[in-house]
Amino acid sequence: AGIAGLVIRDATIEKCYNTADVVYVKGGMAGGIISNVSGKLTATECYNTGNITGSSSDSGGIIGMAHSDATIENCHNTGKVTGGSGIVSQVNGKATITDCSNTGEITESSSHEPLGGIAGQVYYATIENCHNTGKVTGGSGIVSHAIGSATITDCSNTGEITGSSSYNYLGGIAGQVDSGATIENCYNTGNITGESIIGGIIGFGGTTV
Repeated sequence: AGIAGLVIRDATIEKCYNTADVVYVKGGMAGGIISNVSGKLTATECYNTGNITGSSSDSGGIIGMAHSDATIENCHNTGKVTGGSGIVSQVNGKATITDCSNTGEITESSSHEPLGGIAGQVYYATIENCHNTGKVTGGSGIVSHAIGSATITDCSNTGEITGSSSYNYLGGIAGQVDSGATIENCYNTGNITGESIIGGIIGFGGTTV
């Protein structure tokens, strides 16, 4: 990772900046700022411009994986991410992601997990005022899979979205959402190409739009 590989306790990260390329050579997750956080996470005003490469899909432009609740605010990625998502790949606790953006290209690796311009897989997420302009291959514009009741508001995608033979729940905003999700005041202008389940806003799920 650009700043820290593994943080085993609660973490607060503020105003961190990485410009170097990060490559996980033996397989696993990589992060522009932190690869793996075991405790609760708060990340504010962090930036990554380096290219991030991981062999799994648990890598991220800012954070690879957060195992507990995570609040990520005003964080931005411009680097290409291979095998991950623009801001955070996976949050296993409650996720709050606000005022974040990605302009870097997002593409899958050999592991075909959900990828997103902002986030890959998140639980009970609140995602507000987040924007993606980067091309996404094998994922969706903002979030790939939102598990539990999610609220996604004031978000946009203008990047091109392309599916793959292994993952085709594709949406301009969200690829797959659970019942009870709400998407408000979001738009997509990016072209979407896929082989299976695609949508301009969401690919699949029970939601109120």
